[in-house]
Amino acid sequence: KRITECDAALAEAEPAKKERAANLEKAEADFAEAKAKQLASAGVFQEARAEEDRRQQALQEAKNEATKIGKEGKRLQAETLKCQRALSNFQEGPQAAFLQLRERTAPLVEPVATEVISEEVANTLAGDPAVAVGNGSGCEEAQAAEQKTESVAEE
Repeated sequence: KRITECDAALAEAEPAKKERAANLEKAEADFAEAKAKQLASAGVFQEARAEEDRRQQALQEAKNEATKIGKEGKRLQAETLKCQRALSNFQEGPQAAFLQLRERTAPLVEPVATEVISEEVANTLAGDPAVAVGNGSGCEEAQAAEQKTESVAEE
């Protein structure tokens, strides 16, 4: 009697056992599918993480480069100011003096004046030889006028 009762209980439990086995298979299939999705998501996450790291590194390099460029810009700006001051000093000093001298014209020595001096020298020499040597104004003035004329012509 007990064996029949046990056999009856086993027979009644058989459909529940099959149902639980089917549920177990379905749960294992769902688990395998979820696991595959998680692994795929983990791969995508790792790729995204690697991309983020690469971009962070590129950002840091760009910041470093910007800092270097800023320092270089400040150095070049200081050099520009230095050159502008040197140019200003040159324009106010040597160049201004040159332009002023370039615009300046030498007084023209008239040929009539040298003839007058020559006549004075001739008259002086004709009159008194001792006075001509002592005075000396005629010859020296004529030579100075010729030198001025030659220097103006050279410029």
